[in-house]
Amino acid sequence: MRSILEPKAIEAHVVNGFDANRAGGYPAGALLGYDELTDVQMQPIAAREGLPETAFVSCHH
Repeated sequence: MRSILEPKAIEAHVVNGFDANRAGGYPAGALLGYDELTDVQMQPIAAREGLPETAFVSCHH
């Protein structure tokens, strides 16, 4: 089981938005399925990624 308190256990992906030809784009962090994180826990994770935007994508519908 993944611990939300262990920063190294958090897996972030970098995606490039507005990238028509894979020549760059606008980088953003994407974290999938971390629904159990609170806003307070998300903020330092997003800051650690050091990207202009970071999205925490929910697995719940």
